[in-house]
Amino acid sequence: MKPLSKTLLITSVFTVVLLGCLSSCFEQRQETTASIFNQSLPDRVDFNFHIKPILSDRCFTCHGPDANTREAGLRLDTKEGAFAALGDDKDHYAIISGDVENSTLIQRIFSDNPDDIMPTPESNLTLTDFEKKLLKKWVEQGAEWKEHWSFLPIKKAEIPQVSEGQINNPIDNFVLAKLETQGLKSLGQASKENLIRRVSFDLTGLPPTLEEIDDFINDNSPNAYEKVVDRLLETDAYAETMATRWLDLARYADSHGYQDDLERIMFPWRDWVIHAFKKNMPYNEFVTWQLAGDLLPNPTREQIIATAFNRNHKITQEGGVIPEEYRVEYVSDRTQTFGTAFLGLTFECAKCHDHKYDALSQKDYFSLFSFFNNVPEEGLIEPYGAIPKPYITLTKEEIEEQLQFIKNLDELDSIPLMVMEEMPQKRQAYILKRGAYDKPSTPVDPDLPKSILPFDESLSKDRLGLSRWLFSKDNPLTARVTVNRLWQQCFGKGIVATPDDFGNQGSLPTHPELLDWLALEFMENDWDQKAILKTIVMSATYQQTSRTTEKLNEIDPENNLLAHAPRLRLSAEMIRDHALASSGLLERTLGGPSVKPYQPDGLWAETIGGGGGSLAQYVQDEGSKIYRRSIYTFWKRTVPPPSMMTFDATSRDICAVKRQTTSTPLQALVMLNDPQIVEASRVLAYRTIEQQQAVEDRIAMMFRLATSRNITEDELENLVSYFEEEKSRFESTPADALALLEVGKYPQKELISVPEMAAYTIVANAIFNLDETITRG
Repeated sequence: MKPLSKTLLITSVFTVVLLGCLSSCFEQRQETTASIFNQSLPDRVDFNFHIKPILSDRCFTCHGPDANTREAGLRLDTKEGAFAALGDDKDHYAIISGDVENSTLIQRIFSDNPDDIMPTPESNLTLTDFEKKLLKKWVEQGAEWKEHWSFLPIKKAEIPQVSEGQINNPIDNFVLAKLETQGLKSLGQASKENLIRRVSFDLTGLPPTLEEIDDFINDNSPNAYEKVVDRLLETDAYAETMATRWLDLARYADSHGYQDDLERIMFPWRDWVIHAFKKNMPYNEFVTWQLAGDLLPNPTREQIIATAFNRNHKITQEGGVIPEEYRVEYVSDRTQTFGTAFLGLTFECAKCHDHKYDALSQKDYFSLFSFFNNVPEEGLIEPYGAIPKPYITLTKEEIEEQLQFIKNLDELDSIPLMVMEEMPQKRQAYILKRGAYDKPSTPVDPDLPKSILPFDESLSKDRLGLSRWLFSKDNPLTARVTVNRLWQQCFGKGIVATPDDFGNQGSLPTHPELLDWLALEFMENDWDQKAILKTIVMSATYQQTSRTTEKLNEIDPENNLLAHAPRLRLSAEMIRDHALASSGLLERTLGGPSVKPYQPDGLWAETIGGGGGSLAQYVQDEGSKIYRRSIYTFWKRTVPPPSMMTFDATSRDICAVKRQTTSTPLQALVMLNDPQIVEASRVLAYRTIEQQQAVEDRIAMMFRLATSRNITEDELENLVSYFEEEKSRFESTPADALALLEVGKYPQKELISVPEMAAYTIVANAIFNLDETITRG
């Protein structure tokens, strides 16, 4: 692949500066509720939303759940500990309801004596004056204690009444009511062009076509938007984009990881995930099959295939390792994935010791660990390159007759797939001292934290029983965690901004009653993900404009109140798929083995430590495989797709339920020079040249395909001028024009002169580099 010339690179960088740089306005982690809106003391201090965050951040290190680090016998993470008598004579108390003068906690935080003040100077922790006043007012008001908010039962919230604003469903009542408390109101609805672009990317990961935009604009029926939503929810693209998010959570990859990072075949499980989303499998069933499909009565082949979810972890094949150490690591991975994905808790923090902040003991960790400890597996792949046990073999005939959702595009005679299996004789689990595989101490049996929900003794003590516990109507976390992720999918940030941490160190919900309303809706509607997504995107809150005001930015800079829609950069997969779709390159084949599109030459070879097997060298695919959706891009753990990693894709080493959002110069360089983007720019130019005659019409069509809106007169004038400049330059440097047009495997077309074609390509590339192109507002 010939690199772009220095001249082209400089010109393209200038284009980005001229026409719009990459956005840097992405959400930061939410602070405590006291700082979300204002610094005035609330009329009624709430323990969970005002006091607990302060105690967790400033006090739990020395006075929290971990008995090994607790000092002075004071424990502030439980009601019993916080109100207990202290000292050798049991003659004083940290907190006395309504008695500020005799509550030593209040005395110590207001003390000026460095020997008495809390937190201690040595801790490097301090309380603000506002936080001290909050604690004091809480004690004055009776020091009402509550269990942690996310461990409380989900309650049916009363839908609030509001005085003004568009209300499409109860979501709007909750949002508008919160806005009214701050003296604010919604900023109004988005344009039709903006709205169809937003919902198309959120539900399918792809831009709307020009025909779809026009149909929506011209449809004046009251349910025009609902028809768009219903159509999108029934597409293959919906299933693919939902599956893409699930692959992050499931840590899916096409290689084993670790040093040699050998190839594995897991695509049949990925095809099953797409299939499950396509048919809208209820979430409780979807998860149960993945956790324990093999333990269901008379399990079907499909149910067993679903259990590959818990074989997606890394597996080593490095000689010289201790197999048991790595086997324990695999079980730990499943344990931590369960905690993150389904409970939104940082269970990994309780592996080596009791959790420092949450009511999760080391015993709780290894009791959960024991559910996943009974797989007849080895810690090391032996012999080298073998399929790790347990696994099943899917035959070509079986796929054709029973498992048509698996797309055996390469027509393999047999496909091995790692799955879960239970040992006849259960393996005893132990609390491991400091989490070390060779330091077993107290034996433990399968169990769950009582702080969440006691494990019903009528349930089987295996993965199936675990799933039944997870989907109990009394479990306070499962539905909340799931609807929060679905909200995050549509708003870029969950109602709880830390989807992986619903514990004491996590963010507080901005709209707790709305979160519970959604959670109950989810459970009462048979765990229907499509139904919840439709409810969210049909709300007036979702359909708001993303424009904001200076005043609102000052009051609510992170848009926690949702007076307007967020403006979000597209994900790594969406950016690439958008370029392919808008140019007409996208290959829509559903499912099948992973493919190898463009990648820098020699990247794999330079990073292999001596092994690698079939993955020692990157062998690029040919033909239409290069242009398949990014969900199907081959994922090698030690060298993930570089362009997607630059745009914040996860490494797939561990379960991830939210991606980082960064803005770096490397991202601009990807958009300028990645062969896929440069080639798509050329093919986009072909598409518009073949359909339009005038320069203005061609550029206007490029712009609309990329941004989903009509170009303004000023924008068109600038781009036409830029086209003329580039055409003139390429006429004097024909070698640069030829080099540009040779990028990519797509055949060249002799539609117009080479300098003109190169100039159109540069204009298309500039449009792809617009901030507006790679965001949805």
